[in-house]
Parts: sequence; C-alpha cells; structure tokens
Amino acid sequence: MTKFPCDEDMSTFEITVCDGAASLFLCNPYVGHRELPETIQALEKFGAGGQGGCVELRWRELGPEYGLAAFHAVMDFRQFGKIHVAVKAQSARFEFGNGEVAAEAKLYFVTEPALFDNFLRGLRALRDGHSNTAELVGFRPQ
Repeated sequence: MTKFPCDEDMSTFEITVCDGAASLFLCNPYVGHRELPETIQALEKFGAGGQGGCVELRWRELGPEYGLAAFHAVMDFRQFGKIHVAVKAQSARFEFGNGEVAAEAKLYFVTEPALFDNFLRGLRALRDGHSNTAELVGFRPQ
C-alpha cells in the first residue's frame, strides 16, 4: 500500500492486493488521519499475542450507497505459523451503461508472523512520515 496525502483530515491509500497467483486488484480508499493509528494499534494487539485470534481492518464501507473505494481485510491467526488473510475490496463507483457500478474483488492469501511484523513496521513508518509504503507479503494457500 502507498499513502498519498490529500488534506488535513484524510489521506488516499493505493492498495494493491494479490492472492499469490494470477489475481490482482487495486483500490484507493480515503482514510482519516486518526484511522491509521487506530489500525496500527489493533494490529499490534493482534500480533503481540501470537496465541491466535482474528483482527479486522476496515477502511470505508462496501455497497452501492457509498461512492468511495473501500477495503476490508480479516486476518486469522488460529493456525500456528500462518496468518490467513481474506480481503474484500471495492473501487470508487463509476458510470456504466444506465447506472453506476464499482469493481469488486474477494481475494485470499496466507502470510507468516515475521512477514506480518514487517508490515506492521511499514505501517508505523507510514504513520510517522518516514515512508510512503507498507507491504504485507503473502502467498497462495496450499
């Protein structure tokens, strides 16, 4: 993900999700400046335990009543050494035919605790202004 400052209240994130195979999706949700630190805090609690559990990352809402892009990810750490990640993402709405639509994707991949820790370090660097990118490396479930 890459952060692009927008104004004093929000930033735009370019989030590219790949399932480790051939599927790739990009969305650009707006994220409030308070949301990134809250997300990091939730992910820190999730990662610190190492005992299992789930955490949900939710930026904007999915659905036709919302015109902006949305990104939801559920991270499930119930299997030792693996974190299963389920992503639902939606583009901003656009004109198509006689109405408006949004491209949508559901992608699934697996990552590992050390890769999750690297992602968390990248998010902290985003928050602190030391970087504009953070990456969670994953692979296709076997």
